[in-house]
Amino acid sequence: MILSFGNYGIRDIAYNNGRFVAVGMGGRIAYSSNGIVWTEVINSTFSNNFINNIIYGNGRWVVVDFDGRMAFSDVDQNGNNRW
Repeated sequence: MILSFGNYGIRDIAYNNGRFVAVGMGGRIAYSSNGIVWTEVINSTFSNNFINNIIYGNGRWVVVDFDGRMAFSDVDQNGNNRW
């Protein structure tokens, strides 16, 4: 699946541990292993909020929105991030 944020701008992209993660306006989060084919995170807790930043640390991706709310991902037994 090739992901397009459509009319929503991408605010930040980070790479770690073989995975790119992009975040942006409209609460959008997407991930990719190659930077070409992207999968959108359907259950983002940010709904339509403006996500500013993403960072990876201690085995988790952490995102912060414009209002200062934070969310993080866990990794399941298959190595996939769950938000």
